[in-house]
Amino acid sequence: MAASGLRDQDRLDGASNYVIWKARMSCLLDEHFLKVYVDSVVVEPTDLDQLKKYKGEMAKTNRMILDGVADHIVYHIAGRNTAKRCGMHCRCYIKDLPSNGRCTWSRR
Repeated sequence: MAASGLRDQDRLDGASNYVIWKARMSCLLDEHFLKVYVDSVVVEPTDLDQLKKYKGEMAKTNRMILDGVADHIVYHIAGRNTAKRCGMHCRCYIKDLPSNGRCTWSRR
């Protein structure tokens, strides 16, 4: 089992399991109160204590997403500066769409 709570066989591996992976990842992020970081753009706070909390939660969200994808996909989505962009690029990579900002985490 991956550190994110997903079983290894539940990791995003391509278009064939994207819908199931997305549902499981959404539940996992909801459970940890982190889904806001992939559903919307969260403004980086200026207060030092809030900034520490924000950076910690953003790092945890990114780690959960990266732990939930197969190794050959990590390369394509790693290095995104926010969890929202990381989640968007999962979908863009799987759907083979250009990453022009039109891909969203939530259902259309």
